Amino acid sequence: MIRSKPLTIMLVFLSVVTVITMLLQISRSDFFLISKRDAADLVRPSRLTKENALPEDRLKALDQERYLILYNPNEEFSRKIKVNAETLLAGMKKGVRSQSVSEPLDSDYKPAAIIVTVQSYSSIADMDALIRYVEQGGRVMLAAVPEVDNGFYRLYRKLGILDSGSYVDAQSIRFRRNILIGYGDAEFNGESLQNSLLSVKLDERAEVLAETDEGSPLIWQTAYGDGEFLVFNGTMLQDKISRGLIAGCLGTLLPDFIYPIYNSKSVYIDDFPAPPPSLLNDKIYGQYQMGVGQYYSQIWWPDMIRFAKRHHLRYTALLIVNYGDRVKPPFDWREDSDAENFARYSKEILKQGGEIGVHGYNHQSLTTDKRIADAYGYLRWPDEDAMAASLRAVLEFERSVLPNYKLRTYVPPSNAMDSSARSVLKRELPDLTNISSLFLEDAERITYGQEYGIGEDGVVDLPRVTSGFSPDIYEQWSAANIVTAYGSFSHFVHPDDSYDPERSYGLTWEQLSKRFEEFLADIDKRYPWLTPTTASEASNAVERLSISSPVIVREHDGLSGYINSFTGPQEFILRTDKKIAEASGCQWSNIDSGVYLIKAQRPVFKVKWRETE
Repeated sequence: MIRSKPLTIMLVFLSVVTVITMLLQISRSDFFLISKRDAADLVRPSRLTKENALPEDRLKALDQERYLILYNPNEEFSRKIKVNAETLLAGMKKGVRSQSVSEPLDSDYKPAAIIVTVQSYSSIADMDALIRYVEQGGRVMLAAVPEVDNGFYRLYRKLGILDSGSYVDAQSIRFRRNILIGYGDAEFNGESLQNSLLSVKLDERAEVLAETDEGSPLIWQTAYGDGEFLVFNGTMLQDKISRGLIAGCLGTLLPDFIYPIYNSKSVYIDDFPAPPPSLLNDKIYGQYQMGVGQYYSQIWWPDMIRFAKRHHLRYTALLIVNYGDRVKPPFDWREDSDAENFARYSKEILKQGGEIGVHGYNHQSLTTDKRIADAYGYLRWPDEDAMAASLRAVLEFERSVLPNYKLRTYVPPSNAMDSSARSVLKRELPDLTNISSLFLEDAERITYGQEYGIGEDGVVDLPRVTSGFSPDIYEQWSAANIVTAYGSFSHFVHPDDSYDPERSYGLTWEQLSKRFEEFLADIDKRYPWLTPTTASEASNAVERLSISSPVIVREHDGLSGYINSFTGPQEFILRTDKKIAEASGCQWSNIDSGVYLIKAQRPVFKVKWRETE
């Protein structure tokens, strides 16, 4: 059979069109969107080959930096500061020992610094040894507002205090140095920043690092002998969110202070994708003459995409199948869901490099505890089997739209769940790598509070810190502390934050979006070095650090780092008044005055100082 030339050309043309169409379809598929990512980001560090810088016995023989915390086990205030310092230092991979102030100091234990968490210096049983330690080159951080007693009068001149007066309450902090990274010469002022301090007059030896807006010294350091004292003249170090202050004070007190960080910038969108409310919202309709679903698709979501592009965000979106209150099987996702809505938004989220996680079948917190459920007006789940059935329905629904996509992140509705839920999540979500709730917990312990790290079940705890489209001073304070302490920025919003009467603060979306973008721009300005991540990528960073064993050795010409169980690049904050001349096995950049970001690319790395002229 002989084909004519026009027919051959037509067949070739149709074949080309078919191939192009297939390629376009593949490029739009979730498989392609996922495969565009670095494959290493999708593999948990615990499953990668681990490299050791040194044999374990040689690593243990190195002089690991260690700290001593003195506290009063009978005082809650002292115990809270002790827990914050202890947890922070352990996360920094420092050696730490805590002992009662009533016990003598061990002369064989050589700490890089001693942190004292009591207000009464008279309670320090081994005051003579503490003073000798500083005279001989040691460094002491006094982490609580002092009580004026006999112990105070014995020590106060050594601290650079000439005279003391009454106690005052303050709601402001003005920094003279960048105790918090990115905040040199900055001021925080607000009712949420409560601090009680002692009015003091200091001598010329004392260097004030932070003060109130009225000029009362809050943080200062004073040389004594060959060592130094640093005084935190306040009460806020008992607050968990103030750990960045502890990290910053240690970084100021100690020469060449270096510690590992996660380096992640994550933004979560809770309750999204989810079926939009069917009823008209007065605020939205009055402003836009449209329903909520149309408002999301035409106004809110395009703005969110624009923010992501402008501020280098990769959203982690937490899906909900529906907003019903069913807590007993059956969970019929075919009847309850809006698959078209989910398909549209989920693929747009993946296209911008984001992630889809699980919020729940509905918005009922996974708890069998009536106290927790009642706090939010939710229904209590009858048992773990019911929770499990709902999660299986979530998986079936998600796979009906994204058959090859793995759900790695779970965020509990209203940031509340109980311990029984965790075991169900681990069992029913086979690809789960992390649970993201809150860094802080409320006084009643209703919310699910977390620390960064790997749980006993192997799931990473990845707490969120700030929230909302109009972050206030406390949110900014929280972000600054956690970036300084952990190198982590973690923020979450809900679509209905943009019009909910309480959470929108009576503002329009135009006003809220402007405030939100100003907040994001400020983060960009102060922390341009943060790495944009999804939750599962941030989880990998936490896991990578948690399983590793870094030890830093100080040498006359620089620092040497040795990391065992190394599974990939690991980052550090280095605070020093020295200048870096060169480095091997790592990259470095100056991110603030006297602050460097060190990225170790190999298990062994070295930083060399520039010679002083």
